Order: sequence, then structure tokens, then C-alpha cells
Amino acid sequence: MASSMTVNIFEDDFSLSSVENKHKKTQNITRKRKRNGVSDTKKGVFSKDWLKDPKYCDFLQEVRHDPTKARYSSSNCDISVYGGGKNHLDKHVDTVKHQEFMKNKTQNSLETFFTPCTELDKLSAIEATFVFHGVKHAHSYLSQGCTVSVVKTAFPTCTIAKNMTCGRTKARSIACDVLSPYFVKEVLVGVQKNTYYFLAYGATNRGNSKVFPFVVQYSSDKGVKCGLIEVIEYPGETANELFRNTHEVMMSNGSTIEGLTALGADNTNVNFENIDIDKLYDELCEVQTTYIVLNKKGRPLHEQIQLFLRENKQGIKHDDKEDKEEEKKDMDDGKTKEEETKRIYPDRLWAHLFHVHDKPAPNLKQLISFCFSISISNGYCEGVFNHMKQAWTNTRNKMAPELTSA
Repeated sequence: MASSMTVNIFEDDFSLSSVENKHKKTQNITRKRKRNGVSDTKKGVFSKDWLKDPKYCDFLQEVRHDPTKARYSSSNCDISVYGGGKNHLDKHVDTVKHQEFMKNKTQNSLETFFTPCTELDKLSAIEATFVFHGVKHAHSYLSQGCTVSVVKTAFPTCTIAKNMTCGRTKARSIACDVLSPYFVKEVLVGVQKNTYYFLAYGATNRGNSKVFPFVVQYSSDKGVKCGLIEVIEYPGETANELFRNTHEVMMSNGSTIEGLTALGADNTNVNFENIDIDKLYDELCEVQTTYIVLNKKGRPLHEQIQLFLRENKQGIKHDDKEDKEEEKKDMDDGKTKEEETKRIYPDRLWAHLFHVHDKPAPNLKQLISFCFSISISNGYCEGVFNHMKQAWTNTRNKMAPELTSA
């Protein structure tokens, strides 16, 4: 009985000593891990904290199927971090192969040649397009804000739709401060490239104020173009005040009095000078020869002009309403639809002739530009108010002149 008790006592002492030894080993391992800076993770296992380290974040990747390895995107290879941890990473970074690869990657990166489009740029483009569409179709800014809410609901996973904001105040700022200056600049650049232009203005009452829109018409390389350049608010309407306001608008937009062919509905044409009559006659004869050659081609002249307009997609946009009225009138006169498609507009014909003609004709081009810059009547200036009626609704009864211009 005593012998059996002795054996049990020795066995208990042996088990206690083994537990103490295991505890000591665990403490030693923990101390070693703390000294190496990996107290929370196992030594030799990939740590996601390394991806946040600026020293490794540009090229280091995780190997999901093997936690004891790390992948270098710079050299496209996997290295073992087992037993070494960051020491293995630092050794690979110091190699000549890695340094040369990183140097070549910096020099040959496509980002040095092509600037990537940021999310902010994409968002700005979407908002500007949205406001342009609303202004073009005379939508109120309140309805645009509601439409943005619909877009967010319809595309909940889209980042751009989620961040898109286009309320009344922001939409007005985009229209007045971004879109309006851009389109006015495009019109003024076209006027400055050509010698002559026609300027028209009108007056209308908006509440207690009087508003004057200014429009220009000029002949470009693609045909006749028109555009609204400014809208001002001024109470007076005398001849001296109108002259002073018109002069200020011309000077502020970089236009010169020498190029003004007509003003308003009076068609007060300025003198047409600085032209060589003999050279003008020679140029006219040469262009007539080009016209005869074009007529003798296998393709009809109206098809050649249509092809020229299609190749230049930024050509003039003829008024669809005017085309429909002319088409209806021609149909009443007994013309067929096939004959209607063969119509040749004078401004398009001259634009095509100057494009095809191989010799410069500055005097003739100056004369044609002078003729096409003169408006037949003040119909276009009156037409501006027809377009502006869509904008002058009850929801916009307090529209500022700069917003009307936009």
C-alpha cells in the first residue's frame, strides 16, 4: 500500500515539473517575439500591416494560398518570410535586381505620358453635361435636383452617381461660371478669326429692369454661324446710351469697329476698303474654274457638299424648323422629296469651294465674308427672344442677366 502511494506521488511531481517546463518555454518564445517586434503575430507569417508600410506598399503583395510567402510585383517573384519576417523583405529590397526594376518602372510608366482621369474629373464632367442638358431643354434647376435623386436611387452601386450633387445653387453656378464663358469664348474666337461680323441687339422688360441681349453673325470656314455673346441690364434706351453700351460690349469682347458690317435692323453698313480689285477679279476667275471642275465630276455637286459637311462634323447646324417650313412650301409648289435633298445653300457652297480650291483667295474670301455677315433683317435678333421665352417662365421670374446669357 505504501509503495503504491509512493509511485503516485512521484508521478504527480513529474507531471508538475513538465507543465512548468512548458510554461517557461512559452515565456521564452514570447520574449523573443517581443524583441523582434512581432508580439501579436507568428514569426515567419505574412502580416497585412506590411502593406501599409511606405517602404513596401508600392510593390509588396499577399500570397493568399501560402501565408509564409510574400509576392514582389516589381520582380514578379515570391520569397519566403518563414523564420525571417521583415529581414527577408529588407534583403530583397537591397538587391540590385529590385533597384533596377523599380528605376525602370518609374522611367517607363505610362502615367508619365498619360495623366489618368481622376474620379473628381469624371464627376465634374457628368455634372456639367447634366446642367447643359437641362439648360438646353429649359428645365428648371429644381427639377434637376429631383432628377439627381432619381439617378442616385436607380444606380446605388455607382460611385459617381452616389457623389453627384446638382441642386439649384450649384446648377446655376455651373451654367453661369463654367458653361456660359466657354461657349461665349468659342463664338468670340470664331468672330476674331474672320474679318467681318454683324451685331444685333434688342430690348425687353423684365419686371422693373430692361435687358439687352447682343448677338453676332459671321461667316466661318464651315458656313454662317450665329451666337449670343452677352446680356446686359440697363434702364436707359436713348441713342447715346445704346451706342455707349454697344461700344462697351464690343471692346470687352475684343471686337473691332472695322469689322462691323451691320448693326441691328438698320443695316448701317460700314465702308468696305483695303481690297485689291484686280486680284479680286483673278481670284474670282480661278474659283469659277474650280466650280466648273466640280460640276464635271461624276458625283453631283450637292452630294460633294454633303460629304464635305459630314467630314467636318463641327459644321453649321441648319435650323430644323426653317428646313421643315421650306420643305412644306416646296412640296406645295409641286417639288418632290428627291428634288428637296438636292438643295444647295450658298454659304455651304462657298465654304466647300474655298476648301477645295488649292490657291489662297484672300480678297474674294474677304468679300464673301463681308456679304454673309450682313443679316437680311433683324429676324435673328427677334428669334433670340423666342428662344429665351422658354427660359423666362414663372419659375425663373427673378433670373439675373448673367444667368439669361448662360
